[in-house]
Amino acid sequence: MSREAERFEDMSQRGRLRVIQQDDGDMIVYVIEDPNSPSGGASAAVEFCTSGGKSPKTREALLALMVAMGEENAERPHCHRRGERGIGVDSPVPTL
Repeated sequence: MSREAERFEDMSQRGRLRVIQQDDGDMIVYVIEDPNSPSGGASAAVEFCTSGGKSPKTREALLALMVAMGEENAERPHCHRRGERGIGVDSPVPTL
């Protein structure tokens, strides 16, 4: 079963980090820049395979990162799916 976690960064409108665990257990990490950045939203990816096991501690850390990102998205939403700022942790509590 494939799983994914994503969290918007703190310093731009839509830059984000995405971690995917594929069905075979391999881990892929994407760093996705804000499309309004000077590079135009370039992204980079790295993959850690479970077969061969060259990076077992890194894989465990990435799994822990996925859990942490999911918890933060639930506890402190940063508008993590809409890509908008001002409603999440960086905004004041609205007054009535």
